[in-house]
Amino acid sequence: MAIEDLNCTCPECELMLSPEAEECPVCGLRFAPRQRTLQHWYLRSWQLWRCRSVRATRREFYAFIIPNMLLMIWWGKELTRIQQSEADIFSYLFIGLLGLYHLLSVIPLFSLITRRLHDRDLDWSDLPEEIKVAMEDFCDLSPWTYLSFLEPMLWLGLSIYVPIRELLSDTTPGPNRFGPSIRYPRYNSHLN
Repeated sequence: MAIEDLNCTCPECELMLSPEAEECPVCGLRFAPRQRTLQHWYLRSWQLWRCRSVRATRREFYAFIIPNMLLMIWWGKELTRIQQSEADIFSYLFIGLLGLYHLLSVIPLFSLITRRLHDRDLDWSDLPEEIKVAMEDFCDLSPWTYLSFLEPMLWLGLSIYVPIRELLSDTTPGPNRFGPSIRYPRYNSHLN
């Protein structure tokens, strides 16, 4: 693939650069993104709960999903512990606040999923087509034609598998219809 195909130009001096370049040799402009902590990515998910027009990287997705999954597991264990034994008022208060947190985190979660799909150059309306393509690819296998009575279960499985595959896939480099790339900023063309 040629350098021209990757749109690797310096925004300052418009010099063509190799995709591996971290800074422009002429003007010294750095292309490497600033290293951010997981806390930054987690808080960014809460800050952008209304925004659906930007993109989210896998790191931002994992930084939000993993702590929420761990808190959900902890919440479930605390619920079973309280049901099995006598608990004080602080345990009930803790369970209630953790449950309220999980209810409030649903909105940023759906916003994050939308932005993650945008990073893959997809939208919610594109998912049924992706599921249909995956279904056609799977049904083209010769042994599957004799098991067509399992088709509803296959649709259900692929309806879960395809969105998860898209959420966990790598970023599409360069700008797309939803904005410039966050993970690969050096592939963004000179946007004015």
